[in-house]
Formats: sequence, C-alpha cells, structure tokens
Amino acid sequence: MAITSNICAEFYEKGFVQLRSVIDVRECQKLILRMHELTERACPNDRTQVFHAGENEHSKDDFFLRSANKIAFFFDKNSHGSIRRRKSNFYALNKVGHALHSRCPVFKKFSHRDDFYQLVRTLGHKKPMLIQSMFIFKQANFGDEVPPHQDASFLYTEPVSVIGLWFALEDADENNGCLWVLEGGHRGNLKNRFLRGPDKLVFDFPERVSWPKELFRPLPARAGDAIILHGLLPHYSERNHSAKTRLAYTTHFIDRTCHYPKTNWLNY
Repeated sequence: MAITSNICAEFYEKGFVQLRSVIDVRECQKLILRMHELTERACPNDRTQVFHAGENEHSKDDFFLRSANKIAFFFDKNSHGSIRRRKSNFYALNKVGHALHSRCPVFKKFSHRDDFYQLVRTLGHKKPMLIQSMFIFKQANFGDEVPPHQDASFLYTEPVSVIGLWFALEDADENNGCLWVLEGGHRGNLKNRFLRGPDKLVFDFPERVSWPKELFRPLPARAGDAIILHGLLPHYSERNHSAKTRLAYTTHFIDRTCHYPKTNWLNY
C-alpha cells in the first residue's frame, strides 16, 4: 500500500480516503472462510442475541458489554422466518465483534499488518493502538441498515483520535449496502457519546445534531478496497435490498497519547 502525503491531505479535507485494491481478493476470501469456520464452531443456535443499530439500543445488554474483549455473534433483527431458519447461522448474522483482532489468529495477523500502522501514523497517530474490530454482514435481501453515526461517539478520546479502516471483502454498491458519507462533516461537532453508566450503557447528547441524508454521497467499493474514516465523519449504510451479500471487516485505532475516558463503553 503506497502511503503518500496526498492521502493525508485528502483525509483531513474530506474526512475520508478511499484506497483501491489495498488487499488481495484471495485475502478477502481467506477472511470470509475463517468467519465461516468461527460461525460453525462457536456461534450459538438460539439466535437470541440480536444487534440493533441506533440510539438507546443495548443500554442494558450485558452480552453487548462483555463483547468488548471477546468474539461475540450478533444476529440480524430481520433474520426470521422459516426459510432463513434452515440456513447456516452465517447467513443470519449482523456482525461479529469486538475483539477478532486479538482473539482469532487469522484476523489478528491481518489486522496488525505493519502498513496499517504506518497508515495511521501518517494520518497523525504518535502511538497507534488497535482497540476494536468487527466483521460486518449485509445479508442478501434483508441486511439491516446502520443509521448515520460518528465512530468517536463509541471510541472517544481527548482530543478525538479514532480512525476507522473499513475493508470491503465483497463488492459494495448502492443496492447491497455500501457506505454513505457526509464529505467534510468531520469538521462539525460530536453528536453524542455512548457511555458506561453505573448500571447500564447510555447515549449522552452534548449537542443535538441533524444530518439530512440528501447531503451524503455513496462510496461504491470493490472487494479489496479500503475506506479510511475520520472519527468525526458522519456515515451510514442502507438496508440490503439486493440478492447479493455485502461483507466487510473494520478495525478502529486510537492514539495512546490521547486521554481515553473510563466512561467509554469499551474498556481495555
């Protein structure tokens, strides 16, 4: 991966950078195959742990809280019905997180590549730390939407330092749930924070911010592409209305020279 000063300039101008063919398609297939193996070996069959994207969800969910440092399987809320129940759990999941980068040797090796660390250093990190990882599913025909949000809401540092690396493991377009971004939106304020309270997780709103969806632009991607996201950049993805899955893998880095409050939902 060629890392240049132009990447840094574009990142801070737009709030994101899209890099083509960062990883080989064979590497994409390797990660997908490994997730198939993990699902067959460790995923529960009752499908009771469902992921709900959005505010005020999972506020009292101990399973979600414990997922910070393990490999946890979250089902899509739309994966019901007799036909879907007959399929493998792999085709009913919403995401798997949040510690693939430390708990699975295959994902660990990929996530800690030297060039990924070099990239976030180029973007300003002095002591980059990989703190979270997720395998994200967009199941064919029903994969759930993810509403507009900022990564800094969940992995807050002072000052904001979180950088997301989103890897397309399959082709992504407007029909099967590609990312949509608010270009330049990282220059705005942080909408909310997802906080660890005394007995539950809560969203705190220092400022009510509205992001009209008509201001966002889609980022179609090919398998092997990477999209680098500033922690304050608003982004989202639509529900998958197509017959094609859209699989992706994401990692999030913070700068250890920045203060990481204990009130963050994810403790490390």
